[in-house]
Amino acid sequence: MSGKIGNNIGYSSGSVTAPSGGVEIRSDDPTLSEGLMWYNTTANTLKVARNIGAWTNGGNLTTARMKLAGCGTQTAGLSIGGYDSGRQDEVEEYNGTAWTDVSGNLAVATHALAGCGTQTAGLAFGGSTGSDAYSAECQEYNGTAWTTSGVGDIGTARRYLAGCGTQSAGLCFGGDTGSRTAECEEYNGTSWTTTSVGDMGAAASHFYGAGTQSAGLRFGGINAAGNNIATTEAYNGSSWSSSGDLGTARYGVGGSGTQTDALAFGGFVSAVSALTEKHDGSTWSAEDALTTARSELAGCGASSGASLSFGGDTGSQSNVTEEFTDVITARSVTAS
Repeated sequence: MSGKIGNNIGYSSGSVTAPSGGVEIRSDDPTLSEGLMWYNTTANTLKVARNIGAWTNGGNLTTARMKLAGCGTQTAGLSIGGYDSGRQDEVEEYNGTAWTDVSGNLAVATHALAGCGTQTAGLAFGGSTGSDAYSAECQEYNGTAWTTSGVGDIGTARRYLAGCGTQSAGLCFGGDTGSRTAECEEYNGTSWTTTSVGDMGAAASHFYGAGTQSAGLRFGGINAAGNNIATTEAYNGSSWSSSGDLGTARYGVGGSGTQTDALAFGGFVSAVSALTEKHDGSTWSAEDALTTARSELAGCGASSGASLSFGGDTGSQSNVTEEFTDVITARSVTAS
């Protein structure tokens, strides 16, 4: 039997009479797509197809670290620097299953840094090095080795900043310069500039970024007063604007995705957190929690539904890696 349920449903000899339009009636479940709704006559249930994401454990980092940076995708990720018992120059590549410790370590060991780009064309900048509490160092990766040669430093030295974009079109924003800053800079593959680049609406550090140079997103962190914040701002290539706050204020959060499809995970609320939220371009919604709560972690991924989280602080340095994947499933509609 097939048909559609409209505003009026009539039952006659076991059949359903319905006007055109409305919810499809069928005896099985259809090929699922997000938002599809139907009535399954075999199960006597109204159903809807929902995109439900979940975290699963991936291969652990070879070196446990926190305050590290990340870039790339879920199946081609890059973990950069961080802190173990000291500042790390460690770099590892992820193939969708396991991490490999690569020979091309950072030219300068750094933690509390930011990164962007891909596994074979990465960019790392800012942070804290052995000689500088607030570093302006910028380094490029070609898939084999890191270099500072011909790579312009960011204009303002800082740590606990965030970044997004690519190796030739990067964006860095916020951070700690001794006090928290709202300054934003753009990279063209050679040098950084603040010309025609709007600062964030409010100074912050210890937050995360996602997106591109002309469509960036920043979320969470610590404000100038030293408080956890839920602030989210979107960048359009010249200025920042508010974009629905996180459901829970936190700092040391990880993230991935784009300006209109981002994921925020972990962080510190009153303790290390496993909270995960998804951003649709205007609002955040709760998602499946990390299996291991942690803060000061890193993440990467081209979309919220194909994200990677790794490292962090669980009370000590962590090597935990988790993969977040969206799965469209059929859910029964209930009154609650």
